[in-house]
Amino acid sequence: MTPRRPYGGDPDDEPSDNDGFPGNKNRKEGPRSKSPRGTSSPYSHFDSRELHFDLKLKTTDIPTWDGNPGTLTRWILKVNTLASRGRTVYTQLGQLVPARLEKDAEQWFWSLPIKYHQNITESWKTF
Repeated sequence: MTPRRPYGGDPDDEPSDNDGFPGNKNRKEGPRSKSPRGTSSPYSHFDSRELHFDLKLKTTDIPTWDGNPGTLTRWILKVNTLASRGRTVYTQLGQLVPARLEKDAEQWFWSLPIKYHQNITESWKTF
């Protein structure tokens, strides 16, 4: 590793946006990407070639609920936070939340008529 000189009057000595991060040396930024259909994503300013957090969701990211009324409000708020990540997540939560129910909540869900299951699993709102 080459020792760095202190920043001085020479423009070549000034820090760049890419200094200090592995894999970013001498990389020029390209145009920012856009999401499909030409709408900008709030995450479109990230360069996917750089080291970054993977923001993909997994089913295990959905909190479980055991049917305890004392924890229902907090559980709903957590699921609402996930639902706010996008329309697809909002819809898929209706189908995936039942698998995250435990104990009394799971018993309640599976005791409902099949027709009712179909209606409430359309989205998080219907659930």
